[in-house]
Amino acid sequence: MTDIDEIARDKRLAPLIHSTKKPQQSVINRNVSYSIVSIRCRYTFYIRDHMCQHEQREQLHL
Repeated sequence: MTDIDEIARDKRLAPLIHSTKKPQQSVINRNVSYSIVSIRCRYTFYIRDHMCQHEQREQLHL
């Protein structure tokens, strides 16, 4: 990553770097969004399981 930034400082190579850098950035963004979604899903499933167990306990007490 530092090599790309150093080359980007050279204005003659800047357009070349930007053309190669954009797809990489989109892939990174996609991975980040995917990880956020997976964490959110895991969290909701955890809460759902927890609530189900809680309801079952209440039913057992009744």
